[in-house]
Amino acid sequence: MADDDALIGARKVRQLLDDCSEMQIWRLMNDPKYEHLAFPRPIKINIRNYWRRSEVLEWIKQRPTVAANYGDRKAKREAESTAS
Repeated sequence: MADDDALIGARKVRQLLDDCSEMQIWRLMNDPKYEHLAFPRPIKINIRNYWRRSEVLEWIKQRPTVAANYGDRKAKREAESTAS
């Protein structure tokens, strides 16, 4: 299995989305407000969710403004933490 075909867990997905919360992942999958974003559906193994890394990365690439906003937010947090 190639790296991009690897299954990744929720923690890694959240890291790829700039450390978003578990609740935000839930919203992307279940809240009708976010249905138009077409977040990849997980693969259930036992009670855990796993995603294909390639699908998550493709989803991120299709949303350049979302990816840029996440990066901006992270940079702002880092700047605030060093200023304190």
